[in-house]
Amino acid sequence: MGLLSCQMIVRSTWFDRTVQSLMFSVLMVFNMLASLKGLKKRLMHILLGICMVLCGSVSRFVFIVILACGTFMVLTRLSYAYVETLKGDAQSVSNYIQLTPLDYGLSGQLEFRRLRLGEWWKVEGEFWIGGGRGGQALYIYVWSRGTPTSENDAKRQYSINYNEYTNAIHLKYDGVDLISPIQELGIASASWRNFQVEFRHGFFYIYLDRELKISYLDPKYKSRMSNIRSGIGARTGGIHNEHRVRLITWTIDGRIEEPSLDNANVPPIITNARVQQVPNTTLVEILYDLEDLDGDLMTIAIEMSSDGGETFNVPAESFSGDVGLNISSGFDKHIIWYAGIDMPHVLGVDYVARVTGDDGFDIEKEDEILEDEIFEEVPIDKEGLIRPPVEENSISYEIRGDQEIVWLKDGSVMRFIRGGEFDMGSNQSPEEFPTHPVSVGSFYMDVNEITVGQYKLFIEETDYNPPVWKNVERYSPTDDHPMIEVNWYDAMSYAEWAGKRLPTEAEWEYAARGGLIHNTYVWGNEEPDLEEANYGNTIKQTTVGGVYEPNGYGLHDMAGNVWEWCVDEFRGDFYSKSGRVNPLAGELLLEEILSDYKLISTERVSRGGSFETFPAFIRVSFRDSRPPSWKFNLVGFRCIIPIGH
Repeated sequence: MGLLSCQMIVRSTWFDRTVQSLMFSVLMVFNMLASLKGLKKRLMHILLGICMVLCGSVSRFVFIVILACGTFMVLTRLSYAYVETLKGDAQSVSNYIQLTPLDYGLSGQLEFRRLRLGEWWKVEGEFWIGGGRGGQALYIYVWSRGTPTSENDAKRQYSINYNEYTNAIHLKYDGVDLISPIQELGIASASWRNFQVEFRHGFFYIYLDRELKISYLDPKYKSRMSNIRSGIGARTGGIHNEHRVRLITWTIDGRIEEPSLDNANVPPIITNARVQQVPNTTLVEILYDLEDLDGDLMTIAIEMSSDGGETFNVPAESFSGDVGLNISSGFDKHIIWYAGIDMPHVLGVDYVARVTGDDGFDIEKEDEILEDEIFEEVPIDKEGLIRPPVEENSISYEIRGDQEIVWLKDGSVMRFIRGGEFDMGSNQSPEEFPTHPVSVGSFYMDVNEITVGQYKLFIEETDYNPPVWKNVERYSPTDDHPMIEVNWYDAMSYAEWAGKRLPTEAEWEYAARGGLIHNTYVWGNEEPDLEEANYGNTIKQTTVGGVYEPNGYGLHDMAGNVWEWCVDEFRGDFYSKSGRVNPLAGELLLEEILSDYKLISTERVSRGGSFETFPAFIRVSFRDSRPPSWKFNLVGFRCIIPIGH
């Protein structure tokens, strides 16, 4: 109503004398309206209409509009051009940014907004830092793993930093440069500088004044994305610095993103669901992308249909992976359905999977549901075994029933260990304290420790540096005895060759307990005797796998015989601060350990005791450690295959 009236008035006889002031006012009104939303925008329309009715002349109307706009801006603390940080204050800028106070050493009050999950995004705008001393001009934070409460906390993710202190542009993850900083002398020039950061399918493109400065591909980006949030912050370097930003725009997948200040109760969104049978097995993989704009943890349910989606009544209950309670947003969420357990020896071509997400809130819109199909038959032979063709240098396996496979690369028999929660640790040693609940995912584990014969095959195929065989033969005299005289690097190299990996400390203890609760030993709480395990140096050498009874998961020699390397760094106080889901000690992610293990020098965990150790050392919770280069006649290893491998 207000804008239409304005168009009618400007055609009066006063137009020629007031055109400049009127055009200026209209532009100001348009800018003001563009920055407002909802109730504020409606109030401004009403205010303009009242002004035009009461004014009676264009000149008065122009004056009153200018005065009203200025008053409204002051009262609401808005600026349509930019909002700058004032000394001693931290103001929000638009809906996206909050800068730190201009007091030296304070970490500030960063504001983060949950943005819609996208395969590419872009943020652009301008910054001005006043050319002060030692300030760090501008941070752009992406994909925080949690809600940041401080600047340092916010850096535990992707951060792009236009840095006055180093006169450089940085691209970091977890505070570590992913690429050498690009030097930019005079980045603090007391003038407005244009910045732009664009991300496309793993590639970062970073600009300054519209000139490309950094182009970098991060192959690990999908595994690093969770709890989708983004934000901007600026850090001060002393009272002489001033930090300003303006004209900020976020773009997600080609759409300008305007996250709401209140995203509560937004339903989950499930996209890109894919279902496929693991070739030559009765395992079915279900992959999907999941997001929840308000950041809730979700409950994911799977339903299976055997009639092309007409009905969903298949008795499918055996799942592992990203299913069930407390699933967070992210790409390529992964579920395994153990179809051979739920429906042994059943074939079909019309199976459909339905993925349902629920964030726990009552909402009008139904939670997103996505379906996909399984078309491939499962070829089971007359003996009930699945025998895949073996190609040279291939890694595949043979199914033996529902719980056991043979890993054809090295011939290991492996048992399926269904993931779950258990109480890790004990109160018997400071390094085992406190007992704490831990959840691990499902995996296959070698039934026996890796043997001398298997290790010889590894050396033969890879020309790996062999051990001193006479030292091995003294305590492991045949190819069926466990391999010893291997350090952590040797064990990691073998696992890499075999297509497996060493277990984490949590995975090892979970498997060793064999499904028992609060057990001291693999067989229970009864004190050990020499019929239970090879310990106490009575035999004075290793024994062949299978001499002693297995634990509840069908694993042999989880107590005694040889110590077994784990992938973790050893930290005596780790239990007091470890995570509760798939914990891993040390600063490195699991993927970084597996890819860069030859560069690691910190002590590694070993578990289980050996044929020489005292009874206390074969407890399921006992922890030991050695340098990764340590070789001895008491140390060997076994491997796992995490589900989804």
